[in-house]
Amino acid sequence: MAVLDILFPLYFVFRIPRGWNEAVTLGWPFLLGMFVLGLVSVGVQAWLAYRAVRFRPQWVSYPTAFILLAAMHNAGFVPLPILSRLAPGPIIIGMAFYFLAFNIIIWTVALSVIQTGRFRLWPFRVKVTPALVGLVLGFLLSVTGGYKFIPENVMVAGSWLGDLGLDLALVAMGGALAGIREKLVFEREHWYFTGWLMVLYPAVVLGITMLPLPIFAGSLGWAIRLVLVLEAAMPPASLVLVVTHAYGKPDQVHYTGSMILFTYLVSLVTVPIFVGLTVFLHA
Repeated sequence: MAVLDILFPLYFVFRIPRGWNEAVTLGWPFLLGMFVLGLVSVGVQAWLAYRAVRFRPQWVSYPTAFILLAAMHNAGFVPLPILSRLAPGPIIIGMAFYFLAFNIIIWTVALSVIQTGRFRLWPFRVKVTPALVGLVLGFLLSVTGGYKFIPENVMVAGSWLGDLGLDLALVAMGGALAGIREKLVFEREHWYFTGWLMVLYPAVVLGITMLPLPIFAGSLGWAIRLVLVLEAAMPPASLVLVVTHAYGKPDQVHYTGSMILFTYLVSLVTVPIFVGLTVFLHA
């Protein structure tokens, strides 16, 4: 809880202002487009998971958690290091707005789903968590220029603490997994999840990137293709397990933990394949 309530919010408070000037120079249409892309990707994957549940309801024991895990894909921990090696700098800055959409959803709609056990877009409960406060404060400091009045040494120290909180979130995820007393069993719905949402879905997205669409034009076109395919191939976000452990029920933690563990093992094979195909086809 110390990670979620103290260190993790500092990541937004100090990290967003430090990259603000460079982000603005890219132009608001591009940044807003990345934000909308984040919203759309979550919505599409939620809808696909919903259709998968309706198609094979007998294969899914926790439909709400199944849809939530599909929608809240790993937007940062895995793809960002890959993109930093392959994509140009502007894409990395633009991804901050993609992550903004992701974090707004996870601390509002997704958190409400975890607490109530029901999946619905509206109305949803908004829990004012430290992470959500940190997210809003970071953007207020950026938009108003208030970060310019914060001493540089404070900004550096705050960014370091924020990065530490982001890393410790993985430790918290490990603690949540370790706290599951029941045996983790990989069943048919785990294969159903990975086949539908980690193989078929990114394969369709890869096919779409082959089309001559305006979004793929210009110097950033191939990098946007890489972002789309990479995000489509991601397993569920590890943060979902941390939040479920903090605000959910024991059976939710067990189901979420087993699904995350299984999908991350599968992603060791699927993610390199899709990244390699994207680079080969669009380099």
